[in-house]
Amino acid sequence: MKSPRIWALFTVLVAGITACTPAYQTEGVGVSVTPVTYKLSLTAQSSTGDASFDEFIRFVSHHQSLILTQPIHLSYSSKAGAKKTVKARNYLLAQGVDKKNIHEKAMPLREGDWQVALYSYHVQTETCEPVTIADTHPKKSGCVLTHNQWLSKVHPEKGLSIPDISHEQGNY
Repeated sequence: MKSPRIWALFTVLVAGITACTPAYQTEGVGVSVTPVTYKLSLTAQSSTGDASFDEFIRFVSHHQSLILTQPIHLSYSSKAGAKKTVKARNYLLAQGVDKKNIHEKAMPLREGDWQVALYSYHVQTETCEPVTIADTHPKKSGCVLTHNQWLSKVHPEKGLSIPDISHEQGNY
């Protein structure tokens, strides 16, 4: 008969001790998401040698990883530029770019007949202090996890509360 009383007393004692321990709020890490624009303006040439399109191919190969994941904006200001834009779109589709990531628009350009613009976001996070067993004061728990999570995102702008997607509507 003493066994149930001792068991109940032990349960109340353990619950009382653990209920009074302080619970620390987990804090994340400070994050800064910076938009970066890669832009190439080209002049359409009517000669047989197509140096502007060769430059476009070099631009695409240099930014290959971003080309496959980020929206690409092709703009033109002349008929020759429109032809180059169609050729560039077909080239991008052949390289495996998703059709919905390619945006074309006729607009006046400051230089050249056509241009390609690529937008990317770079994440900068604060450094995390390592937690050791000798620490007596609470530190940010979850810092390393949140830090790695932000750095591994392909579209970090989607993780923000109010993403800036004005460039996706053609406002650049």
